[in-house]
Amino acid sequence: VLLVAHIMKSAEPKTVCFLKKTGLVFPVLEAILLAVLLMVTASTGGSAGAAASASVASLIGGSYAIAFWVGLVIVGLVVPFCIEVMRMMQVKKASAIKPDGSIEASSSAKGHSVVETESVGIAIVGEVGVLIGGFMLRYLIIMAAVPLAFG
Repeated sequence: VLLVAHIMKSAEPKTVCFLKKTGLVFPVLEAILLAVLLMVTASTGGSAGAAASASVASLIGGSYAIAFWVGLVIVGLVVPFCIEVMRMMQVKKASAIKPDGSIEASSSAKGHSVVETESVGIAIVGEVGVLIGGFMLRYLIIMAAVPLAFG
């Protein structure tokens, strides 16, 4: 949704504070859940234990490690999170708190709000990173699975 809004140069991403804050919370939550998923899978017992451990090993340090660390972790989680942190810092720098407690946006030389002139390109990179990370998560879960032999 945010990617389309940024591409169409909609005012929606600037007006929906909740959506902007999810860019900080969701990557952290996803990283925690991903770590839990890997730990639970690696500690699986029984007949599927060896296959589960082999699947996790191929993700973390095996044949799918580059796709996991670069595609999922860096591009899908770290880059969008860092971009959102940078954008939030720009918003805080751009707005000043007046003595009465209200917030006043500082202006650039042309009279536009600094927040309004933020780079849409950087925002698009972050949103594309989220999509790539989501695709990589699904791809890696399917591809890194070691088939079980029943019998």
